[in-house]
Amino acid sequence: MKTKLLFITIFVLMLNQGFSQCSPDAGLDFSVCGKFAHICVASCGNPGQWINPGGIAYFDAPIDSIIHNIPSYKDSICTWIRYSSENDTIKMIWKEFDGINYYSDSVNVYFASIQTALQIVNPTDTFVCGPTFFNLSAQQPQYGGGY
Repeated sequence: MKTKLLFITIFVLMLNQGFSQCSPDAGLDFSVCGKFAHICVASCGNPGQWINPGGIAYFDAPIDSIIHNIPSYKDSICTWIRYSSENDTIKMIWKEFDGINYYSDSVNVYFASIQTALQIVNPTDTFVCGPTFFNLSAQQPQYGGGY
């Protein structure tokens, strides 16, 4: 009887390992204009990291500076990534391990090129204050988007 009970217990434990309720969520696919994107995952609480095809740098802010380039941020559930190619989609995979099983989810990020706006008002009618322009009208780019 003890042998049968031990066998059933081990079988149930092995069966449960394959049907974990844990499922990290890397979110919906999205697009950005430029070289930076902010990615986050709803983790299961296990140690994990972002995996990518290469060419990705991890940052603590969307500032293109060696000071903000922090490779260890690939282990963070939220991080800024920089990708130097334009008009390209990359797949970022979050993979975590609970000591027994691996769990993962992915998100596709499209890095669109930044289109130059065509100024359609007299430059003397514009007022510039740092990166903010007031009284400036522009045509929409032919393709792309952003905010």
